[in-house]
Amino acid sequence: MKESGTRSSGLPEPIVRARALDGLLLERYDYEAGPGANIATHVHETYQIGLALAPAGTRLDQDVRIASLLSDLYRRGAGHSPALAAPDGVLARVRERLHDEPLADTSLAELASLAGLHPHHLVRAFGKRYGVPPHRYRRLLRIELAKQRLSRGDPLSDVALATGFYDQSHFGRHFRRVVGTTPGRYRPAGP
Repeated sequence: MKESGTRSSGLPEPIVRARALDGLLLERYDYEAGPGANIATHVHETYQIGLALAPAGTRLDQDVRIASLLSDLYRRGAGHSPALAAPDGVLARVRERLHDEPLADTSLAELASLAGLHPHHLVRAFGKRYGVPPHRYRRLLRIELAKQRLSRGDPLSDVALATGFYDQSHFGRHFRRVVGTTPGRYRPAGP
């Protein structure tokens, strides 16, 4: 008898449908065989959780969040981390792209293609090289742009939208984390 909330394969019902992933997992793993079933189930669940969390943010934020979840799961299942060797020139190209277009809604797949790396590898190598993953690096660039506009006396709501944040609240939360003060306190006092 089939348990409510599960499929005949033994996988839980997905939060979000991902037929391509379901097919890949069903093709590569024998769910009746033991350890492989656990890994496949966790990969599937992690991917679904990543998709459920993904709507908050840009494409790069979403992609990095999902890639990080899957990468963490891989490390736990494999018992080790794959080598992170990536030529500095490759990572520098990605960093340069982020500097050139900090307001663009660039996906992780686009950056990975530019670097010639798998998205998971790019996230981990970039983080190791620059201290933060690509989506956070871009957010830091946006905060720097915001600081410049605030110094000129631009209105907070205009600065928030012009620097790629969804609204003033979203902007204020990230600004405070990076700068240590609110945008209102950061900007110079008016006449």
